[in-house]
Amino acid sequence: MIKLENPLKQRRLEMGLTLEEVGKKVGVGKSTVRKWENGLIENMGRDKIVLLSKALNISPLEILGITDTDSSAKLTDVYDQLNEVRKNNVLTFAKKQLAEQNSIQETVIPFSPRTKQQGTEVTIYGAVSAGTGEMLGDGVTTKRCYFGRIPHHDYALTVNGDSMKPMFEDGQIIFVENVEDDMEFLDGQIVIAILNGESYIKKLRIMKNCAQLISLNAKYDPIEVSADDDFKIKGKVIL
Repeated sequence: MIKLENPLKQRRLEMGLTLEEVGKKVGVGKSTVRKWENGLIENMGRDKIVLLSKALNISPLEILGITDTDSSAKLTDVYDQLNEVRKNNVLTFAKKQLAEQNSIQETVIPFSPRTKQQGTEVTIYGAVSAGTGEMLGDGVTTKRCYFGRIPHHDYALTVNGDSMKPMFEDGQIIFVENVEDDMEFLDGQIVIAILNGESYIKKLRIMKNCAQLISLNAKYDPIEVSADDDFKIKGKVIL
């Protein structure tokens, strides 16, 4: 079983919310919220993680207990080194991220036989590895039915592997936004990366002399990226 490192109960109490109130926002019963507060999230889906993050005003990564404690300091340090033009680009990007986060619908549609009628056909442009790496699709697309809210995106992929559990399951459809070549402010985001011809879905960590591709599943070691590697960020996963 997976244990939460972040104090969800403390955060809920700080906001003056009851178990029932949090459960209503996320679409679950109070016993489920209590289970999450006790650190049991092995069956917690991506949609619930996103809704809980909005209910408690924290990031999805904080819920999973994988946020770097010094991320704010690193963020400020990187920002201070940018020129004024790039600082404005960073601010614009951050505002866009906040707007997307605040636009997440809180309404949860209960499962019923009618739910099947609400599925939408999605074009899948290949698979991306949540394990050891694989090639992206060669232009061949497939169609799958997706049940749930579809965000604005540039293309959709499927996850192959378990290295990004519990946020992303094997076989799950993910939605990706293209990243412009000159966009440098991606530290800490979930990205689609191409490393030496193989594709990954990972959390990106930018360091002084290198970068790392981080798995959310603790059984996988970080993948080091050096200046000698053929490395490119293809997109960011929409949470």
